[in-house]
Amino acid sequence: GGTVMLPDGRVVINGGRNTTELSSIFDYRTNQWEALQPMNDPRWYNPSVAMPDGTVFTVSGSGGSDTAELWNATTGWRRLTGVDWNAVTSQPGYINIWHPFLMLAPNGKLFHFGPTDQMNWVTTGGSGSRVPSGQNVPGAHYPKEGAWAMYDQGRVLVVGGSKNTTPNALDEGTGTSTTTTYTVNLNGATPVVAPATAMQYARQFPNAVILPNGEVMVIGGNTSGIKFSDTGAVLTPEIWNPTTGAWRAVANIAVARAY
Repeated sequence: GGTVMLPDGRVVINGGRNTTELSSIFDYRTNQWEALQPMNDPRWYNPSVAMPDGTVFTVSGSGGSDTAELWNATTGWRRLTGVDWNAVTSQPGYINIWHPFLMLAPNGKLFHFGPTDQMNWVTTGGSGSRVPSGQNVPGAHYPKEGAWAMYDQGRVLVVGGSKNTTPNALDEGTGTSTTTTYTVNLNGATPVVAPATAMQYARQFPNAVILPNGEVMVIGGNTSGIKFSDTGAVLTPEIWNPTTGAWRAVANIAVARAY
């Protein structure tokens, strides 16, 4: 399900296994969970984003694949009928209803930057909106099952995933994991999407971790693209330096970590 931390430190969880419409909130001050009003649509593998005003945006996932909703602490969940997400999920791709890449940009809008090709601006005011940004994922890269990290204000690193959108027989990826990397810069009037130095190791299902010095560590994943499998496990983490754009390998992990 979606997981977000609100500005006051509470955590909202919405959706999850078996496409549920349920949502809950955890209050660290009382160490208690509380049920929230259910969403209008059930969701599984849905992303959620905390907005500066304390609301929570969620979209897509199994069940509610073409819809978006906004949670307000006073009024609960409501559909954002102006966000036409069908234009996103109708693009080519395998399991393209799962985990669209979304981040809050410095201009206060949401930016959608993968894994489907077309990138979009999304707003949450009123009935909401989705507007193509004019940018696309570079080349044939399909970064589903890859990873991303906002390493600086308005700047994102996207790594790994698949070389294209065609699934294998198990619908679990292409078996052609990629080293491809790109960056997204949202600090200007127009988003800048640029290829970056490729990783040393091809990966699907890695994690990207922002380090205190602004570097990004990419760890785990496999080259096979098969879920629940250590086939092709990558044990060597690597670290990306945003100043030089270079990658360096570091000491191996001992246990394979993939999907």
